[in-house]
Amino acid sequence: MKFSFKMLEIAIKRITYSICKNKLTEEKREEYLYNLEKDWAAATIKYSELKVHVVGSENLLNQTCVYVSNHQSMLDIPVIMMNIKDTAGAVAKIEMKKVPVISYWMKELGCVFLDRENGREGLKAILQAIEIIKSGRSMLIFPEGTRNKDKGVGDFKKGSLKLAVKANVPVIPITVNGTYKGLEGEPEDLRAQIIFHKPIYMEDLSKEEKANLSEICRGIIARPQD
Repeated sequence: MKFSFKMLEIAIKRITYSICKNKLTEEKREEYLYNLEKDWAAATIKYSELKVHVVGSENLLNQTCVYVSNHQSMLDIPVIMMNIKDTAGAVAKIEMKKVPVISYWMKELGCVFLDRENGREGLKAILQAIEIIKSGRSMLIFPEGTRNKDKGVGDFKKGSLKLAVKANVPVIPITVNGTYKGLEGEPEDLRAQIIFHKPIYMEDLSKEEKANLSEICRGIIARPQD
């Protein structure tokens, strides 16, 4: 019930924000979106009752980057957004574009909607994501393309990290483990972990490594103990 009130509050904020956003400076708009994203993420995790252990916060950067993570649950996004230092958009499935209120805020935050069944439209979305990153907005991607809670880390889509290479920004690999428990777990086992690995800088990579960046990231994410 409390979470329903939070979503109602966010819906009301859409109305007030759409009225006043053109009167706000760019700095004030960014501050508003940052606070909204953090507030939504924190509320979602709170009401899921998931207890999240964070490792590697010192690896986060104060600059635009691409966050790349494995995908276990719908809670992955709020868990990540709650713990990063900046505002980030995400590469989301095209179906999210039809969700009222949420899709509005996703667009404001710089999210793009990817249609994997339409190659031409999919390419447009990736090119749009690259431009958004170049403009200064970080981006979160899930290269598995689907949620995968109990089979380890699935295959990453080939070329899924091209947007980071083309935008020439660092990549931060992220391992999430146990986030699905916030939706399906027992009360005594609502524990999850998120690991922020060391950033990967484009200038440190060879041409071959850039071409294989998705597999490099997958290897790091699948072996968090390394």
